[in-house]
Amino acid sequence: MQRSTISMFAQRVQLMGGKIEFQNLVNKYQSDKGAKGLTTWGQFIAMLFCQLTGAGSLRE
Repeated sequence: MQRSTISMFAQRVQLMGGKIEFQNLVNKYQSDKGAKGLTTWGQFIAMLFCQLTGAGSLRE
């Protein structure tokens, strides 16, 4: 039997409700309307990762 591991970061995202609940809010407020590059989900994950790792900026 193969044992799968999940990262601490992925566990934190799951505790916050995961992508489905977040996507419902994105659809409700149309925050991805007109987005050409980074989606709202992608930006949220990037900012969360920076916050948890103590990065000073997104470019770091």
